[in-house]
Amino acid sequence: MAFMGPEEAPRVDFDEKLAAVESLPLFMKSLPGEDTTDVAVQALQSLAYEGTPDEIAQNFKEQGNDYFKGKRYREAIGFYTQGLDAKPSESALLEALLCNRAACNLELRA
Repeated sequence: MAFMGPEEAPRVDFDEKLAAVESLPLFMKSLPGEDTTDVAVQALQSLAYEGTPDEIAQNFKEQGNDYFKGKRYREAIGFYTQGLDAKPSESALLEALLCNRAACNLELRA
């Protein structure tokens, strides 16, 4: 009689697990497009884009700054780009978003 040990659990690829976690609203790096049916994601989208274009851009700039301080430059670029996509009318804010995004690109090339 041969010894039969416990069956080995099927291996799940790390990238598959990471993608599954990042699909949860709490762990999303960025919000998906407007055509989602997930209620939690819709609520987050409405909060992220609430206010005037300058307020929205300022919010994304602050989030980008937090990621920049944590040396997470790719994520910071995403937030600065979303701030630019809000089309702020304040020239100082627009300049800050562009300069901050450029700084992230310089850090990634270093």
